[in-house]
Amino acid sequence: MCFMSKIKLKVLINHKLWLALLISCLLVLILFVGKYAGSRCCYGIGTLNNICGFREKAIYYYDNAIFLDPKYADAYSDRGWTYDKQGLLDKALDDYSKAITLKPDSARSYLNRASLYARSHNTEAAIKDYSRVIESQPNNSRAYFGRGAVYHLAGRLDLAKINYDAALKVSPDRSDILFSRGSILIAQGLVDKAGADFSRVIELDPSNELAYNARGMIYNLKGIYGKALNDFNKAIELKRDFVDAYYNRAIAYQGLGQHDRAIGDLTKYLETEPDITFAHFLRGNSYYQLKQFEDALKDYSEAIRISPDEVDFYRGRAHALFDLGEQDKAIVDLTKAIKINSDDAEIYCDRGVLYASMKQCEKAIADFTYAIEKDPKNFEYYFFRGEAYYELSRFDEAIADYTKVIEMRPDYTEVYIARGLAYHDKGEEEKAIADYKAVYGNE
Repeated sequence: MCFMSKIKLKVLINHKLWLALLISCLLVLILFVGKYAGSRCCYGIGTLNNICGFREKAIYYYDNAIFLDPKYADAYSDRGWTYDKQGLLDKALDDYSKAITLKPDSARSYLNRASLYARSHNTEAAIKDYSRVIESQPNNSRAYFGRGAVYHLAGRLDLAKINYDAALKVSPDRSDILFSRGSILIAQGLVDKAGADFSRVIELDPSNELAYNARGMIYNLKGIYGKALNDFNKAIELKRDFVDAYYNRAIAYQGLGQHDRAIGDLTKYLETEPDITFAHFLRGNSYYQLKQFEDALKDYSEAIRISPDEVDFYRGRAHALFDLGEQDKAIVDLTKAIKINSDDAEIYCDRGVLYASMKQCEKAIADFTYAIEKDPKNFEYYFFRGEAYYELSRFDEAIADYTKVIEMRPDYTEVYIARGLAYHDKGEEEKAIADYKAVYGNE
């Protein structure tokens, strides 16, 4: 017999000896001391079995403890916990409630029942039980954390954060509470504070891959892709099959212009999550940036198949179709996008650019005009419309749009050249020269 087998056998023998000893003590106590002591001994044996993971045996001894003392609240509470672990939630709830009836000041029973209510989506009952504990034990961090988690799941983020703050005031080094608060802070747009929480989690628990992934997401949001990449690399090092980290690392690679690597990560992610539309969309974007338009088209089409009401998917496919020489199909996609969201100025602009490239300048002007109506502060829409007017030799209207661009962006040199050409073609050479000088000086 090998050394490790001997150790395991010895542990098993010792465990059986302890159980035999405890059972003998139980019999002696019942015979000579009475039911009270016997019930406590049964409870102890049940607890030992629970520690060892023997749930059925634990319940057997808790049953006996309750049989000997029907008012033994702790036995009901721990039997309820054991039922809970077995997924027997109705029985667990009955036992927790019985324990509370017998011992109304039992924080443990309230906390366990609150947790069960929360997992059963009985939000108000869970909050009520956690609040009951907080009333009697205002420094109970577990109660604040639990109540915060219930509010969090219910979308009541302000209340969730208040509870997480209270829990951390009592237990400032609880990494699980810090992580939860960080998640709230991200949702509230407080990314720097969220990053500080995730960094603290990493200090407390350097092997927490979730914290590295979350902090990396914040770096992505802030455009600090190098640091994001380091965090995602660490998350993946800690958990090789952490698919969300591959997805997020792909975004960092895209931000760094490393589209081949982004495609690799997104491909790995899609092996596990093939129906996540934005993964197809993002991979399509990387293929597009690498001018692999056929592959981009496939990914955009798959994204549309899964989610046919997403505007950006049609826009992406329209760009790929255009670069493949399929202008008419590109127009069809942008028109579908407009039907989905007629208030999106950028879609009208995209279609206008396509019409202009196809020399359909009247249609282009109409789209640019719609875009300006939707977003009159975007100087590019005026510039594009000016270009379309220029192509139709409608120089006064082109000059008016170019002048509007200069008012909005006086540092945009390209518009001076465009207006100079319009003045030149209109025969106003002095004004043309003045615009050229604005760019080139007296060269």
